[in-house]
Amino acid sequence: MFRRSLRWRVAVGASFLLAAAGIVLVTPELVIAAMAPIGYVAYSALTSAPVVADTLSITRTVSETQPSPGGVVDVRLTIENNGDQPIPKLRLVDGVPADLSVVDGSPRAALSLRAGESVSIEYRLRARYGEFTFDPVTVRTQSLSAGSVYTTTIEAAGPETVTATLDPADSPQGQGGGSTSGEMLIEQGNDGLEFFGIRGYEPTDPVHRVNWRRYAKDGELTTIDYRNREVSDVLVVIDARESAGVARNQHSPTGTELSVYVANEIVTSTRNYRTPIGVAALGVDGFDDNDGIAWVVPGTGREELTRLRSLLDAAAATVRPDADSGRATVPAESMLTLFDQLRPGTHVVFLSPVLDEHAVETVRRFRSAGYTVSMCTPDVTARSNPGAQVTATRRDLSLAELRQLGVPIIDWQPDDPLAESLRQALRSTNAAMGET
Repeated sequence: MFRRSLRWRVAVGASFLLAAAGIVLVTPELVIAAMAPIGYVAYSALTSAPVVADTLSITRTVSETQPSPGGVVDVRLTIENNGDQPIPKLRLVDGVPADLSVVDGSPRAALSLRAGESVSIEYRLRARYGEFTFDPVTVRTQSLSAGSVYTTTIEAAGPETVTATLDPADSPQGQGGGSTSGEMLIEQGNDGLEFFGIRGYEPTDPVHRVNWRRYAKDGELTTIDYRNREVSDVLVVIDARESAGVARNQHSPTGTELSVYVANEIVTSTRNYRTPIGVAALGVDGFDDNDGIAWVVPGTGREELTRLRSLLDAAAATVRPDADSGRATVPAESMLTLFDQLRPGTHVVFLSPVLDEHAVETVRRFRSAGYTVSMCTPDVTARSNPGAQVTATRRDLSLAELRQLGVPIIDWQPDDPLAESLRQALRSTNAAMGET
């Protein structure tokens, strides 16, 4: 679509005014002066914005077309001028799905392209649960005089949709993180291969563990202990209750979606070390016969992985507009039933935005049952108005209370890379488990 700029109307008016004054006053200089703006107007009329609908090709590449809900998607847009003429003034904006937010880079660009030249722009999206479709790319060119503008839309080659689900029937197995987490170890002195420490000799100690070198040196009997590496069960607990389904704005993922994203990364990475891992989702009904909580006990088999991914998908699906929101609370009886399914020494990783007191109570329940707990909490508070400030302050107080209980916490800002946060969480977790 062509549109003529109105910027030269002043020049046209000035030229007519000067010409009329020159004629009335019989002043040739004024008539000659009127020719200058007329020249600019003529130049504008003779130049047109390039028509690029048939000469511009655009290709869109997406890092993941099936990301985890709450995960990041890298998008690259490559623009190539296949025509014989340069495009001096080109502006464009990619058709980002309306419900997804850009967290890095920009889908907009202002550039110029020589004939045969190509340029790429990159930006990053934060995925949400469901399927989202890209719109065509909006393109605008201008003439050199800026007297005319040409606007059109061009369909980009490449993926048109991003589908963020974790249903095993729709999602590829094994996607997610690669090495952001690792095995959870229970470390204690025992028979083994790695040196752990030296303690006083006891009559029941085997002869081969006596520190004979020290005995020969100072006559003191001591015993060498070695590290016993036992892989602990891991239970990832997702807060999918109604209070967790809150986002910073209408385009950002909710606390539930971000928690599911972290859970998927932990599950995939931890299984690479064959650590028995399970998932529990607070506020999810319909997955099994339990009231207000659903779970898959820790395991390492393929069947467990399929059920884990189904449960992750069910937790993420609570944010859909047509879905019933997650339960506000979880009955104590359901929690006790879950405790009966877990083995002693299971390590709990609790994922929650911590927006109400029940999140703190859940941590207390696990700790009182004898389980070690660490946390990763996505911050979805906006702090943009007094009400949001109050919510953020309450969350800060809850996190301070949990830290006083000795719970290792990663307060994750969703704009920060998750991998480093999980590495910090893993170091804190292993340190905490070494103290038990």
